[in-house]
Order: sequence, then structure tokens, then C-alpha cells
Amino acid sequence: MPSDTRVTDSQDEQNYEDLFRDNDQIHVPLFQRPYVWTNKELTTLQDDIQVVLDGQESSQFLGAVVTYERPRDPNVTGRIKAVDVVDGQQRLITLTLYVAAIAEVMSSLDAEMAWRIIDDHLLVARTGLSVNTRIIPSISDRKQFHQVCERLNDSVHGVPESKKILAPQSGSESPADGRLLKQYMRMLKEMRALSKLADGECIEDAKSRLEGRLEVLIGSLQVVVLKLNDPSSANKIFQRLNYAGVQVDILGLVRNEVFSRLVDPRQTERIFQESWQPFELRLGEKGAGLFFPYCLIHKSSTTKSEMFSTLRELWKDHNSPEEIVHHLDPFADSYLALVTGDTSTFNDIAHVYIQRFYAMKCPAAAYPFLMQLLLAKQSDDIGDQDFEDLMNAVESFLIRRLICGFEPTGLHALFKSLWIDMRDNRSLDKFRQLVNVRGTIHWPTPEDVRKSIRERQLYKSKICNYLLVELDRLLPGDDPSEAPSVEHILPQTIEDGSPWAEIFSTEDHHRYRHTLANLVPLTQELNSSLSNQAYSDKASRFRSESMFKTPRLLAAEFPDIWDPDAIEARSEQIANQALQRWCH
Repeated sequence: MPSDTRVTDSQDEQNYEDLFRDNDQIHVPLFQRPYVWTNKELTTLQDDIQVVLDGQESSQFLGAVVTYERPRDPNVTGRIKAVDVVDGQQRLITLTLYVAAIAEVMSSLDAEMAWRIIDDHLLVARTGLSVNTRIIPSISDRKQFHQVCERLNDSVHGVPESKKILAPQSGSESPADGRLLKQYMRMLKEMRALSKLADGECIEDAKSRLEGRLEVLIGSLQVVVLKLNDPSSANKIFQRLNYAGVQVDILGLVRNEVFSRLVDPRQTERIFQESWQPFELRLGEKGAGLFFPYCLIHKSSTTKSEMFSTLRELWKDHNSPEEIVHHLDPFADSYLALVTGDTSTFNDIAHVYIQRFYAMKCPAAAYPFLMQLLLAKQSDDIGDQDFEDLMNAVESFLIRRLICGFEPTGLHALFKSLWIDMRDNRSLDKFRQLVNVRGTIHWPTPEDVRKSIRERQLYKSKICNYLLVELDRLLPGDDPSEAPSVEHILPQTIEDGSPWAEIFSTEDHHRYRHTLANLVPLTQELNSSLSNQAYSDKASRFRSESMFKTPRLLAAEFPDIWDPDAIEARSEQIANQALQRWCH
């Protein structure tokens, strides 16, 4: 590449021609998202091309293309060099379609030149291949891509059958119409307009314009090619380098890894529809979070950057996607229970605890241990008492830390190997012992909890609503199903001269307004109607209108006045309740 066309100093900067010189074929992973570019993105690309054609720039930079070289089969000799495009499929397919459109229009002007364009820039220079296109789209785009290839086969006359374009097979679910084909037709319309002869022009003028456009496409549009050792690194790169792209999610990368071992598209599509797709639908939008705790369960030293290496190691003896899904299934049950609250696959004892951990928004650091504890209960590998003791202990440990505002430092290191560390003794005492030997983790004492409930601005913490609901449930009576709205008894703002200002100094107001003792759960409707009313009015309505038990009890215990002494007294009551509920 001439130095004056370079946009960066990177030795990995390449144009279309360089990229396909280095790689025989570029594969879009089978179940990657489909081609999504529209006329908007095409217009942007056309502007980049025009800048070069006008001589304003010698080249244009299109961003980064991220690839991962497919592992070679040592038993196969002479195999073509193929890479998966992890990010950049939209750009590469668009450039390929553009070259194809130029070739199709050129065929009506010069069939031999059209064939040279196809042979040089669209096909692998290797005989005996079942698919000879340089780029192979995902399954969802193949039927449309096949139509483009057939148009080229039909348009260039005189080419022997042995040199025809052999497009990849399309699956039954691949749509015959869509954005890829629509984009090609836009390009075809543009190239036909470009080749239209003006007064006094000859065919050579039209050919020259098409050739000039081709030269820009294959030689002047630059990308930096990033070759990954591990495709899991892609997400780190997407956030920094992209060109009108759409970020690939972790679940998509895992899907590509699972199916990379299959070569027959029809078999692959069948397995995807019958096995993987139902599994992926069951995982839902939170499914991407499964794979890191799954890796930690099997190899506790795994880091996120090493996740894909661990997955390959775990799955090396699984010969099919069905086997991998079978291996993942039980872990998916326990993971989904924690992140969605779905208890359908668990018994009544586990149900209560799953609901609690879901409601408290359990930190993900605890998932590897809790998932294994739930699995052990499902398979009767742990007794009911040990199971309940450990569930209560983990909940108390986490809730106390959240009440006290302790940083999560050390939780990942504790929980990632905790199940293995407890393999010979899965008791409450062993759990406490393993926590206490870690210098970076503090198990909050009763004094820590009391002080935090008395002094911390818990209204601003993510545990506030959970605490109010759980403390309300401790009281006798029915539990409301409605999510609470948090009411400040002492209002968040008070006006000078109001009854509240006569009771609370500015210092007292700042000290008490967001503490747990000044908060009660109410319905949204009742809370909205109270505003900054005097306490006597609030207490009356607590008694008569609240479906939550806490406000009714508070109004009975403090019927006349709400002042600093009352808040201090209630703070002590709440601390006693909390320490009774989270007693470990």
C-alpha cells in the first residue's frame, strides 16, 4: 500500500484488496446478527468514496475490523486460510456488494472485464471448493447473498461452468428478501446511473468511471485489522473503535463458539433451532451473565478476559452443541432463579430464599456459591438444615454489609472458590471461619448494624426498599403485594415557620431525614397525597389508610409527636428487628 494512502502508522492498516490477499475467506459466524445497514449508512460510505474521487483525500478510514483465525484441523492439508469476522461484517459485506454491483453493470459493457473483477475480487483462487466466495455471510443473509451471486452468474456470459460463483448454502429460515438485497439494488441503481452515457461519450468513458469507483473501493478505504487471540476480547475493542457498527453481545460470541465446530449448514441450522435457540430463549435478556459464574464454578481462577479460553477447555470433550446445552442447563436454572426470581424448578424450601436474594438484588459476586448451593439442594447433596443455615448466613452477611455501606472489595475472591473451600464441611461454622480468615472482608457486628441504622442516610442506598418491605413482613398480619413508595415522615424539605421547623433544627433535619427510622413504606397514591403535612395528620392517615403494617404500628406507638427523640427510639426498635431477622 503506498505510504501516502495510509491514515495511521499501524502496520495492520489494510484496504479491501490487502485484507483478502491475507485471508482466503472471511466468515461471518453462522448465527451472527444479519446485515442491518440501511440507506443512511450507505450514504455515509458514498460520501467517503466521493471525497477520494474528488481528490480531496487520498484515502478514508473506516475504523477497525476485528477478526479471529479459525483453528486449523491438523488432519487436513492444504486447507484455505479462513477467519471469522467478530466485528466489521457490515462494512465488509457492503464493500463486497459494491464490487458485485460494479461487476454486474460492467457485464453489459465489457463481459471479459466484468469476469476479471469477479475473479480477482469476489472469488477464492482455489479449485475444488464447494463455496468459492471470499466472504460467507451468516445464515440469515445467505439466501439474499445467493441471489446476488446468481445475478452475477447470469449476467456474465461465456464463463465456463467450472468457474461459476459457488455461493454458500442458504438455510430454510433465511429470508429471500431483506436489507442485504435492498442495499444491493440501491448500489446497482447507482452504478447504472454512473455508467449512463452523456452526449458525446463512448463506452470507454463509462467503463473508466466504474473502474475508478472500483479502485477507490478496493484500494482507498482503509481499516485497521485487529487479530484476536481470543474472541472474548472483542467487547473491549468495540467500545473504542467502531464505524457505524452494532456491538456484538457476549451471548452472540458464545453462540459462535458453540457452533464453530460444525461445518454442515443444514445440520447446524437444525441443531440451532431444536437445541440452542430454545435454550437461548429461556435465558432471555439476562442470559449473557450466566457464563462468567459458570466458568468460575469449574475454574475459580478464571478472569473475564480468560472466559472463552475456559469455556473451550470445559467443552473440549463435548462433541456437539446439544452436549454443551445439556451441560449448561442445570447451571442456567440456578442462575435464572437468582436474576429473575423464577423458582419453577426448585422446591418450597429453596423458593423462599431465591425470592429473598432476587428482591435484595444479590451481588453477582455471590452467584458461583449460591448457584452450587441451589444445585446441591436440587440433587439432595446437602441436607435441609445445612442448606437453610448457609442461605440465612449468606443473606445476613450480605444484608449487614449493605446496611453498613461496606464496599464489595473481597467478595469476588471469597465466593468464587467458597464451595470448593467448603467441600469437606458445608456448615455455618465453616462458612464463618472462611470469611473471618480473610483480612479484606469484615463481617458486620451488631454494633456496626446499630450504628448504621441510627446514622446512615439509608434512603439513598439500593437496599432501602428491601429493608422496609422485609421489616414490614416481620409484623403480624397480611403482606401487601404492591411495591412500596418510600415516605419521609419528617419531610425532605421544610419551610421556615412551619410546624416541622419548630421541632427540628437545620442540623437535626439534615441528620435524620434520610435515616431508616424516618422512613416507612406506603402506596404511591397515599404517599403522594401526604406531602409536607403535619405529623398529626400523617399519623391519622397512617392508621386509617395504610395497607402496610409499619405505618399503622408507628402511628399507634407515636400518636402525637415526631421529634428527634421519637426517631432515636424507633431507630433502636428497627436495629433490634434487623438483628433478629439477619442474626448471623
